[in-house]
Amino acid sequence: MAEKLRVQVLLTEEERERFRGCATAAGTSLSTWLREAGIEQAGRRERRQKLDTAEKLEAFFEECDEIDDGAGPESNWDDVKAMVAESKIHGLPKP
Repeated sequence: MAEKLRVQVLLTEEERERFRGCATAAGTSLSTWLREAGIEQAGRRERRQKLDTAEKLEAFFEECDEIDDGAGPESNWDDVKAMVAESKIHGLPKP
């Protein structure tokens, strides 16, 4: 196992209590809970695709075509626009 290093994290009292409650509910220490939360967040960031080239964009749409067989109903465009607007304000939904 890799050597663990000590770091300092600045939290408000409210954040500390919120995170401590989450750790308690998970049956772990606050330190373990924060480490696992950080690992999870880093993994989400690493999994996000960057569509920064035409080739990556084309591959993305090909994957979408493989997922969507066209058998379902077409999305309501007003609903799609509302979802896009909402994501601009609040970010992506949690998986």
